[in-house]
Amino acid sequence: LTAKVASSYASGFTFPHDVHETKSQLLSKIKVLLAGGIAEEVVFGDGNATTGRSSDREQATAITLDFVRKYGFDREFQAHYGMEGSLVMDKSVTDLDVEKMMARLVAETHELLIKNQRFLVMLGANLQAAGQLDAVAVSKIAEAHGITAEVKAEGYLRVPGYQSILSDALTAAPPA
Repeated sequence: LTAKVASSYASGFTFPHDVHETKSQLLSKIKVLLAGGIAEEVVFGDGNATTGRSSDREQATAITLDFVRKYGFDREFQAHYGMEGSLVMDKSVTDLDVEKMMARLVAETHELLIKNQRFLVMLGANLQAAGQLDAVAVSKIAEAHGITAEVKAEGYLRVPGYQSILSDALTAAPPA
């Protein structure tokens, strides 16, 4: 992406613009990280869930911490709780909110997996039979259960339709 910025001192310049993840993308990423461990509980029962979820839960927690402490996506906490040195803030202030958010996302992910339990079981059965499944095979199993799954190349960059959102907002905005 490039952005052109006019300047009174020059004819303008072009610079690369970092593409950042959106709030909704972060929430989806957290749910994906939680889904594996929760899927074990749904399919095999709580007593048979494994500790293999540890790394994914650690990553999900780190994203959730940044969601609240760094990015300010939680309306209750707007300061940056990730600063160090003399600017460090008491991170324990956000701990309860992060824990509540994780619990809510676990519940939402669990509900989604229960809703799609037949797909989940068939996915596991196909995986067990084949030993491994590529994205296209997973997509076909999903489609057989009424779930749309898009297969994108690794590194695919999803950028929200900001242009159409902006155009809609301009159309809906009252004239100045």
